Amino acid sequence: MAVCAERLNFQPGVMDYHAMLAAEHASRYVFAAPLCIGKRVLDVACGEGYGAFMLARQGATEVIGVDISDEAIAIARHRFARDDVQFLIGDVLDLPALLGEQPPFDVIVSFETIEHVADAGRFLAGIRRLLAPDGVILLSCPNDGLEADRGISNPFHVRTYTFAEFQEATAAVLGPATRWYLGTPLEGTVVAETPSRLLGNKSHDLALFVDALETGPGHLLPAQSDHRTMPETCTFYLGIWGATGNTALVAAPISRKAFLDPWWALEWFKSEQARAGEHVAFLETQIGELRRAYMLDKERMNVEREQMQAIQRSRVYRAVQLYVRVYTLPVVGPILQRLRRTVGAIVRAIVTLVHFAKLKAW
Repeated sequence: MAVCAERLNFQPGVMDYHAMLAAEHASRYVFAAPLCIGKRVLDVACGEGYGAFMLARQGATEVIGVDISDEAIAIARHRFARDDVQFLIGDVLDLPALLGEQPPFDVIVSFETIEHVADAGRFLAGIRRLLAPDGVILLSCPNDGLEADRGISNPFHVRTYTFAEFQEATAAVLGPATRWYLGTPLEGTVVAETPSRLLGNKSHDLALFVDALETGPGHLLPAQSDHRTMPETCTFYLGIWGATGNTALVAAPISRKAFLDPWWALEWFKSEQARAGEHVAFLETQIGELRRAYMLDKERMNVEREQMQAIQRSRVYRAVQLYVRVYTLPVVGPILQRLRRTVGAIVRAIVTLVHFAKLKAW
């Protein structure tokens, strides 16, 4: 099935589990979870509720998830219901009207939302109004710049934000963030017991990623020099207001073959490209030889044309032309033809007599 990162759909058979996509979506909630322990949390644009479920399971005392999609909330209530989680249908631009009677929230999270709303200021002001004193806000925004540079646009996004633009838009309403973070893919190696569900999963159920295994110890290495992650090259930006967070790592094992397949494909492509380059060079050589042969033929034809023109300008040619015209005249032509035959016969007779005379003398 096609992988669509815009919204995870947990209806059976609609979207298969895709580890990289799951890791990206889970990472933001894994990052937020320690800040939500013992807190009352609002998840704005919660989608199908997996994030609210994860926060509650990690220790939030209460989580309310809000999303504008009736379908998403119906799935959330079916797949991720808990006593400490509530899901509501509502527009993120009308949060105060929807939740105005609720007590303030200790933590408000809204991941990959601002790019969907036409009025970012109104969206952010609504979040600020619902936050408790000394509360914490976590917001993220996708880096669509890499796709935009290739002419790829997301029809669900009303605006593409650079890191600086996201910082400016949020600071205008919420003030400067306490800390900024970048989300990015990673590569590495895991050592895990076998057999285990971690290494040998056979299910395609998208909900697999909410049953992630917390592991330790871990070791995160610096990026190599040509893989440096900057705001222009990351997957998403994430800001925190009122607290700081710790680096969060979400990963899934892959077989060595799955890891090497893209590299082998790249090597094959490079080999084919080199071979194609050699063939192109050969064809260019052939084209050059054909072009030289054409020029030689053209030059020879020019010389022959000049020779023909010189012949056509000569007296002999004009005499021959005159003879041909006379030879084909209705009256004179037959006479000349008979004369030619007679002369021919006389010449042949003379040649014969001369030949016999030479034999007799011999």
